[in-house]
Amino acid sequence: MGPIGPASPAETTAMGITTLLLLSCCWQDPQPGAPPALDVVELRNGEQLVGRIRTEIDGYVEIELEAGATVGIASSRVKAVHRGAGPIAPAVPAIGARDAWFVLHDSDGQAVGWLHASCTVDADQRVRVHEEYEFAIGVRQYAVTSFAVGAADLTPHSCYFRERVREPVLLQVPDAPAAQRDRIVTERIVEATVEGGTLKLLRRTDDGAGERTLVWPAGGTFPLLAREQVRRGGAGGAREMFDPATEELVTWTFEAGRARQVVLDGKPLALTELAEQGAAGRSAEWVDASLRTVRRELAGPSLVAVPSDADSALRLARSGHRIEPARVTESAGAFALWVPNPSWQVQPSMAGQIALRSGVHDGLISVTALDHLGAGASLDTAAGAVARWLPLVHVGMTPPTRSRGTVRDKTTEQLVALVGTGSEQLRIEIDVVPAGERFLVLTCQCRQSGSQELAADFAFVRRSLELTAPSTPNAQPASISPSKAVASPVPADKRELPHVRVPRDPARD
Repeated sequence: MGPIGPASPAETTAMGITTLLLLSCCWQDPQPGAPPALDVVELRNGEQLVGRIRTEIDGYVEIELEAGATVGIASSRVKAVHRGAGPIAPAVPAIGARDAWFVLHDSDGQAVGWLHASCTVDADQRVRVHEEYEFAIGVRQYAVTSFAVGAADLTPHSCYFRERVREPVLLQVPDAPAAQRDRIVTERIVEATVEGGTLKLLRRTDDGAGERTLVWPAGGTFPLLAREQVRRGGAGGAREMFDPATEELVTWTFEAGRARQVVLDGKPLALTELAEQGAAGRSAEWVDASLRTVRRELAGPSLVAVPSDADSALRLARSGHRIEPARVTESAGAFALWVPNPSWQVQPSMAGQIALRSGVHDGLISVTALDHLGAGASLDTAAGAVARWLPLVHVGMTPPTRSRGTVRDKTTEQLVALVGTGSEQLRIEIDVVPAGERFLVLTCQCRQSGSQELAADFAFVRRSLELTAPSTPNAQPASISPSKAVASPVPADKRELPHVRVPRDPARD
């Protein structure tokens, strides 16, 4: 199934996109009346930030990147400041028109499909946000086409959603060997149009068509348009909308874009993180200074989109291409940890322990089995044991404070302590978690100065930590409802293909 509407050239993107892409533009002398060239801040680690310098005082430089994020840098980290040394800033359309392709990967890092996303503006200044993707789970193929149309200010007009599920069958043809073909298992089309204070719906399935009308809430929108508003710098918060995937009026929560310092492929990057909390749990998208998507989640880390191009996306989706898995299991399979995002790197594991590290803010996430306590030990006893050995590991640590916390809906004992002083001060957060007959110790650690930036990553780990052996290799993190997201696959070697007998054609006899 190809993209709806005329095909347009796909943007070639790569996982390591950085703000340096702006510097690869053709350099040219500014024309009369052209906007001034961008500024460049060159850091001592070799990275270059391109944008508009807003503040430059003794000891501090602040630069606004094109994505809208503002980054403040201590002068000690700056090698040089070049005002007007960057490329000419391109004219930015009212809506960020784009056309991008991605390869979809499951939680094991296996390529399972592709995604095509675009945003266009027609001659009447109507905005059309379009997404089309296909992916496989077991033997089934899922294909989704979705688009939403709005005015120039993204006031909603209409939306369209089509979902098709296919699976292979064995054709038993007389006088011919068995052949495998695909058949459509289900197909659903949902169309919705805003007319004043009502939303008119048309639904088509194999069983027929039906219409209904909903009261359209003030300020209502569609998911694709709401996501586009946040992408354009809109405020975060709750938004009421009609979700054609669930055919319900729902409320999603969006987080305003926030600047993140991350390390991808060994390179430090300044990105903007956009996140939403919807039917499939929390999903995040990272964009660079030119608003190009570096990585995007469709159903949390269970379904991740990595930039590609039109030709490569379709090819890699079926080639066995892999990225780092989104979930790491303890060597004996006793428990598992979901990786918050690719900025966290899996460390060599040992029995009873999993660890992740981030090159930003000296981040550390680890899970360790506390199995030396006697059977039936209480949570207070386990937390006391951790509190006693913690100062032995971290010399100069402040006495930890203790309070109740929550991990995977289980009550935990949480210890928080600080080590050191000044900019090098470490913040250590430890949760002692009951897990069957033993306890797990979850440690989230980083520089105190970066604790606010990494707080969302730590919260994700607390929501998704798997306290027992995972049941399937492609399960979703705890924040995702399987019925509203990507279903767990059925192993192909344990499922028989449906059979369809083709009757003999009398004309052949």
